[in-house]
Amino acid sequence: MTDYAKVTEYIQSIMPLIVKDAKGKIPFPWLALSYSQHYQIVFCWDYHHMAMRFAYAGKPEYMKLLISNLLFYQTQDGYTPNALNEAEGTGVSSTRYHAQPYLMQSALMYLCQTGDLEEIKNVFGKLTSYLSYFERFYMAPNGLFRWPTAWMSGIDNDAATSFTQPETVISADLSSWMVLEYRSAAQLAKRLGRDSQYKEFAAKADFLTKLINEILWCEEAGSYSAYNLCSGTNQFSYKILIWIQQSAATLSRVVLICFLCMHVLPTKKGPL
Repeated sequence: MTDYAKVTEYIQSIMPLIVKDAKGKIPFPWLALSYSQHYQIVFCWDYHHMAMRFAYAGKPEYMKLLISNLLFYQTQDGYTPNALNEAEGTGVSSTRYHAQPYLMQSALMYLCQTGDLEEIKNVFGKLTSYLSYFERFYMAPNGLFRWPTAWMSGIDNDAATSFTQPETVISADLSSWMVLEYRSAAQLAKRLGRDSQYKEFAAKADFLTKLINEILWCEEAGSYSAYNLCSGTNQFSYKILIWIQQSAATLSRVVLICFLCMHVLPTKKGPL
């Protein structure tokens, strides 16, 4: 058996183990981050990508269920929680941790797989409110998007923004995903016959793409980069990683030990 076949077989074996029924404060069936006792939550980023795998297997309904669960807790200003659990509902994070920018993409993927335009019609208004929240609270003065606090992207995803002051660094990831969200919203609006909204979202995607290329592209490095609003310069992860290595070796060891204890070493409760 090839390595690819082994990985595929393993993924297929754990897929049914992360499927959960509606329970407690999660109103609809959902996918857990892990089949272990850890991370039994709905988490937008991970869920979206797991749902893509389920859609590939002929089960696109988990795209719809991600949207349904998160929009169930949407507030009037468009805030849509990024994570849920059975006991607390939206109480997973102490901050207003807005859903990461995947819901329009999930909706478009679901529509393309099922043709269920009625469902899209029902949720499109709330999805546009969710996008508007990004524009009001996540947009930097130059029109690009930034995370309110860098860990909302994940320390493991972009070290360039994870050890800086809040709202001072624009990472390339959020603005890029917002382009995908705008393009997905435009396609959904087009399918719904809403021409003005189609043109609005398409124009926003084009404008944001232009800004990304003008501000986040660094010719010297030959790549896109983060942008520091205080210095007005591009910022790279490798420089931050050097600083971490020099000044936080002890902390790194502590974090590694904690990670191993929580996620790698066996427990009496069964396999992780």
